[in-house]
Amino acid sequence: MSTIALYINDTILHRLIAEQLNYIADYKAQDYAENTQDYDLLIIDLDSVELNNFIPNAAAPILALANAADIQSQIAKLDFEINDYLSKPFRLTHLLKRISERLSKNQLCFSCANYKFYASKNLFINDKEHMIKITPKEVEIISYLYQEKARFVGTKELLSNIKGIQEISLYRLRQKFGNSNILCKNKAGYRLNL
Repeated sequence: MSTIALYINDTILHRLIAEQLNYIADYKAQDYAENTQDYDLLIIDLDSVELNNFIPNAAAPILALANAADIQSQIAKLDFEINDYLSKPFRLTHLLKRISERLSKNQLCFSCANYKFYASKNLFINDKEHMIKITPKEVEIISYLYQEKARFVGTKELLSNIKGIQEISLYRLRQKFGNSNILCKNKAGYRLNL
């Protein structure tokens, strides 16, 4: 059972989400606490909490909730990186779907070349224990390429399906992980060398 930490000060929204997670879905909801790191996903309501000097205390992915009108400006002001966001108002079924997608991406583990990829740890490790640490956005790129492993994925497709990345993100990831591990074909796009 996955644990979802809620950092939401809007009591009605907090109660509705907690009830959905605890009773309808197979999740355990708990309040976010600064001294707790034992959760699989953090949901933050950007409209109801104070985020000055806030730094998440775990490597778990973060799903942000905010009003549609100013969500991009709120995200730009954050001192930490979020993995996904949902604009308010939203249907609880959409929230549960996003949670499920995010948790399944985070549990991804596979081999690529002589490395093993661990999405939950943002890490590639080879048989000589050499580690390559990557960012949450780079995890999303790798996860997307893994899902589409049979074909080259175009740059435009990656940029439109993964929020918050730019072409430089793809370049940096290839520099970190190696051009021979993430193949690039002119105009065709990118593919993992599995």
